[in-house]
Amino acid sequence: MSIMKKILVLLLVSCSIYASDTNLVLNNTWNAERYLEQNKELPYSVFTINLKVNTNNKVVGSYCFVTRWGRKIDCFTDDTNNIHGVLKNKKIEVIFDSSWGGKNGRANITIDEHCNLKWELLKDPDGLFYIPKKSLLLSKKKTGNCNSLIDSKKDSIKIIELNLKNKINVDRYNIEYFQNINLGKKNLIAYNNIAYYLEKAKAYPESIYLLEKILKKYPNRTVAYINLGDAYWGLKNKEKAKQAYSTYIKQMKEKGKERKIPKVVLERIK
Repeated sequence: MSIMKKILVLLLVSCSIYASDTNLVLNNTWNAERYLEQNKELPYSVFTINLKVNTNNKVVGSYCFVTRWGRKIDCFTDDTNNIHGVLKNKKIEVIFDSSWGGKNGRANITIDEHCNLKWELLKDPDGLFYIPKKSLLLSKKKTGNCNSLIDSKKDSIKIIELNLKNKINVDRYNIEYFQNINLGKKNLIAYNNIAYYLEKAKAYPESIYLLEKILKKYPNRTVAYINLGDAYWGLKNKEKAKQAYSTYIKQMKEKGKERKIPKVVLERIK
């Protein structure tokens, strides 16, 4: 076989594998649940997306969004495909209709390295609808090579921060997720916020891991010390909590902000 023929065969095989992986990943169901403080037993909202892709990269599917503890439901009761789009440049650009009458809404869909789906609303439908502007939905099944659909240039920090603020899919953001982050001055505040929201969601080990990573690179990040103290306190590790609180108090005094130190911090270090 000539070198040219070998190259063509390799290209055809690569394309075949990519198409196969794409079909496995996108022929799937994703789900996101959101809970509020006043009712942790029943989800405030549930967002579900089903997708299918053909060999021409055309995508069809449906969504169902139930919110306000079931009082508002945006779902078709039959097998209507209310999502249509095309996979292009590792994104799915979709047009969708609402069961409430809204037509021709536009959204972007991307898949992350864990095969989970990121939904971002670009244009509201013309008419009534109920659907989140942004959401991260967990994959019901892990099949195929999700890396084939990852947009490596897309920064997901804002989505992570938004979801954790609303306590959406907290379990999805484990320590492994943050191991290879590129921490810098431009995203320092966002990552600190993420660590804070993790602590508030009682994901203490994850919060501690991220905060210690922040403080290793930015030891003068005063607010991170109180966040770290709170996370260790949540784990009932009072010794390490007091160490973090002490550094926080010291830096606050050095900055002339002693009056702003919360009373609870002063009580905990006694």
